[in-house]
Amino acid sequence: MVGSKLNAKFVIDSNSFIEPFKRYYSMSHFPSYWGWIEERLTGSSKEIVVPEVVYKELFGSKDQLSKWVADRIQPVVFKGYENDARYLEQYAKIMNYLQNCGYYQTPAIANWSQDWKADPKLIAMAAAYGWQIITFEQSAGQLSRKNPMKKEPKIPDVADAMGVNCISLFQIEDRYQLSV
Repeated sequence: MVGSKLNAKFVIDSNSFIEPFKRYYSMSHFPSYWGWIEERLTGSSKEIVVPEVVYKELFGSKDQLSKWVADRIQPVVFKGYENDARYLEQYAKIMNYLQNCGYYQTPAIANWSQDWKADPKLIAMAAAYGWQIITFEQSAGQLSRKNPMKKEPKIPDVADAMGVNCISLFQIEDRYQLSV
């Protein structure tokens, strides 16, 4: 029972690290922000989970964010989900949905079928363990079977189809009363 061992309520997408790092909260100007996010990930409550697939994405960038993630987040990276039957069942549902919903062309589905692709894994974890997904990604809008998308699916669209809620990092900041 991998996911039930945690107090987690959220699983976080890599863009919820990358966007603040590049656009909003530089590490040199807002160290309090990075301390705040570290506390949410590693503190006693550990309500936000960084799955291994997201850690690998972030670590692979070889920039200041990559070093921060390796130094501070690596010890609490969520692992083992890919062997959990609940996760595997949800992942299969997602891939089946993509194949059969009619909203996506084959290249879009193939992109999400790659082992390194975090998006379907985040949704599967959230569905399996009752979590919400923290992401900056936005819905693609009105999906159409008459004009299926060539681009990859968007987390909020597929998450919604799976009964999973997405929340932005800004909403998390409000919930936890961030003050930098």
